[in-house]
Amino acid sequence: MSNMQRNGGDDLQAVWQSQNGMTREEMKAMMEQIVERGKKFERTIRQRNLQEYAAAALMAPVFVWIGRHAHSGLEQAGYYLIAAAAVWIVVFLWLKHRGQRIPDHGLSLAEYRDRLLAQYDRQIRLLGRAGWWYVLPLYAGLMLTSAGHMYQKWLERGTVSRFDGVLPVFCTIVAVGCWYLNEVYAVRRLRQERRRVEEGLGG
Repeated sequence: MSNMQRNGGDDLQAVWQSQNGMTREEMKAMMEQIVERGKKFERTIRQRNLQEYAAAALMAPVFVWIGRHAHSGLEQAGYYLIAAAAVWIVVFLWLKHRGQRIPDHGLSLAEYRDRLLAQYDRQIRLLGRAGWWYVLPLYAGLMLTSAGHMYQKWLERGTVSRFDGVLPVFCTIVAVGCWYLNEVYAVRRLRQERRRVEEGLGG
């Protein structure tokens, strides 16, 4: 780190300290608290991503295998789309999160706080669009599979029963639930956590 960068960090630290009327000991305690919050936040993101990677590693080959044994081309296309969606989600998450870790040292309190707030902003934007990049690709594959299944039943029986319509209804309910958990519930939680960091981690 150059002297200019170090002096800039010290200046930010001094401004932050003077604006908040905090002693050096209080600044140190807050720094430790914010760093711990940042590490916890990064662990949460990393664990979520690892879960998605593991799910994709399982889903992609399974749905490709199921698709190879599908009864119709439409149903097969749906299974292949689900497998492709699982891979897409993993690639998308990896691209969004590579190189975004916050350094544990070399930053002032104000700099670390600003970077952590930026991390929260990125996650809020990401989950705020989860309906498009996460829910919709999987839902499209499931609905295509359901349509292929119902079409096959219609070819075989000349009719479609009420039971055949259960799967698309169930998939729609699950998709709406996933959308709500990401774009509404998770985003609201992240905004609350961000506000606590911005206000000094009170509570």
